[in-house]
Amino acid sequence: MEPISTAILTTAAVGGLSKLITNVIANYGEEALKRFNIDLTDSPDKVFARQFETYIRKYDDRHGSLKVACVRMDQPISLDEVYTGVRLLRRSDLQNYFESPDGLQKLFRESGKRQFRFEETETRPGLEVANEQQRLLVLGAPGIGKSTFLRKVGLEALKQEQGSYEHILIPVFLELKQFKTQDKSIEDFIANEFRICGFPNPEIITKYALEAGKLLVLLDGLDEVPKENEDFVIQQIQDLIIAYDQNRFIASCRIAAYKGGFERFTDVVMAEFDEPQIRDFIGNWFKSEPEVGEDCWKLLKQDSYKSTLDLAQTPLLLTLLCVVYGKYTELPKQRAELYGEALDVLLREWAAGKRLKLSVYKHFTAKQELILLSKIAYESFSVDELFFSKNWVVEQIEHFLAGNLNAPQDLDGESALKAIEVQQGILVERARNAYSFSHLTFQEYLVAKYVESHRLIEILLTEHFVDRKWREIFLLVAGLMEEGADLLLLAMEKQIQKFAQDMPKLQKLLVWSEKVTRGSRGKCNANAKRSAAILFALHTDLSRVNIINPGHTQTTLIDIMSASLLASMCGLGTDLELHTRNSYDLATAIKIGWATEALKAAQDLSKIYESINIFNESINLYAFINLLEKQIDLQETYGISENATSFLDELHETIKKVLHLTTVVSEFSEEEREALAGYLYANQLMIECKDSAIYLSTDAWKQIEDRMLLPPD
Repeated sequence: MEPISTAILTTAAVGGLSKLITNVIANYGEEALKRFNIDLTDSPDKVFARQFETYIRKYDDRHGSLKVACVRMDQPISLDEVYTGVRLLRRSDLQNYFESPDGLQKLFRESGKRQFRFEETETRPGLEVANEQQRLLVLGAPGIGKSTFLRKVGLEALKQEQGSYEHILIPVFLELKQFKTQDKSIEDFIANEFRICGFPNPEIITKYALEAGKLLVLLDGLDEVPKENEDFVIQQIQDLIIAYDQNRFIASCRIAAYKGGFERFTDVVMAEFDEPQIRDFIGNWFKSEPEVGEDCWKLLKQDSYKSTLDLAQTPLLLTLLCVVYGKYTELPKQRAELYGEALDVLLREWAAGKRLKLSVYKHFTAKQELILLSKIAYESFSVDELFFSKNWVVEQIEHFLAGNLNAPQDLDGESALKAIEVQQGILVERARNAYSFSHLTFQEYLVAKYVESHRLIEILLTEHFVDRKWREIFLLVAGLMEEGADLLLLAMEKQIQKFAQDMPKLQKLLVWSEKVTRGSRGKCNANAKRSAAILFALHTDLSRVNIINPGHTQTTLIDIMSASLLASMCGLGTDLELHTRNSYDLATAIKIGWATEALKAAQDLSKIYESINIFNESINLYAFINLLEKQIDLQETYGISENATSFLDELHETIKKVLHLTTVVSEFSEEEREALAGYLYANQLMIECKDSAIYLSTDAWKQIEDRMLLPPD
């Protein structure tokens, strides 16, 4: 780690701070010179320069690096190198503070996002706010970077005119958890910092620095003060501000622990990272290997890692992701392992590293808490509630404690809830008496944990198989089944067969797809061929219904999307991207009634299918392409109307005849299309669960694959 350059710093510092040492010498005379080991021939500027250089170096050694033990970092990293600018918002601007759980639920569903952030609230750069406010209280969730921000402000102050902090002051970083007794004052702790960082006779420099208004006092972790000393420490801070009001102060506290008392401070809340900040953090972390950082970011932006990106909003958990990616240049496909480690960091190791000693946890173990949180997550998610009332959470906790023989019986539900909120931030008060999990990802993981540990696979399948909101739960359950996911996958395949038994038209489509692809020359597997054939049929037939009833558009596109993903997963490869775009063009053109565009899209689509060879000789796509070309020529020669509905009808019927689809998929009702979309989605999900499993027997998967996309026996 490169230390701060003192050569530049000292020159800038002396101009603004030498008056301080001059005052000391004037008041203490030669005795002060002796105490400071000052050569009588030295000027005050040189005296202070030497002492300040030592302070800068030692301050940087103590507070200028980042090493988070709970995420198993091998070595510290320079805070300046990895720091990503934080953003702050006024505490009064916290959105939805007066919303009910139902109101929050509605807002979240309407947002269509995974984050519990419903509207843009104005935020400002943290250093900009720190420059403006003389006394600042920074509130935030556990692990969001409050301590790092305070340290960064201190480092910028040390850089003086070269830094981003505009005030020429001496920063003093104090960890308030040091107040284990009431026999010392804050001035004593400031003096001790000066002593550790190289100032001789630190009591003298403390007194005159405070009187001259030359200190930036950084008070970190009000929530970490032992409970019996809280009032004493708050009073100490208030008294210090009154006595030395020319100095500047920044304090930090977990938002759930703050009870007020800092009337002279401006309250701000640290915002979670947005995507630009996440990308900047990753880029800073992998500054020496920019390609690795870019690959990490690209991975997190993939659809399959949306829930992982959700965790990256918190700097602590983003650090964990960077450490894992730095070691293995990948993130585990079995994301359950990663989420489990992230929860363990918050439940056990982070709290231990911060040395939080809450009486609630005296007999309440992290394992018991994990079981409790899993139950809360499952009970709420099962009824589609991501936000719940405080009374409901307290009842769940008390019911758990009463029913567990080995749980602490003297613990009440409200105290336990507050401790969980303060210590780990896993449960968060989103509005007055309305709670949620801090991240949707954590709730999903805990639901999956509950399903797996309570053997609820059958309920999961019968009640939630085709509910897209439960997709991540299925994937996590597959990753948690360490003894093998055979049971889950075979049960999924059995349920899929049941779907098909109740859908005669689907059975016809499955028979057709197997018949027209059997023995084709394409290199992809039989499942990919069948799914791609189904996809072609959906585009060329079901999309035509939209001309008659535009309300069918959404369901049809779900069919198309599911079949496209399914074909890709079965091994069709990158051709699907081009295929899907051309297929969508065809569906859109037929729907709107654009003859030229429909012809060209059908031609392009047919050429793609000809190139991947999924159809056998019963389908003559080559002849069909020639026919389309002739129709295009005729249209251009005779000027067929763009809104030529009869011409499009003829094109539609021609496609069906070439594909032998005339009696296969016509007249799907809206209900049947929804069922078809569910069937395709279920197959797609089953393949994703296969990829998410830690272990799946070869024989079990072969049985499933042999029956996939075939009509039931």
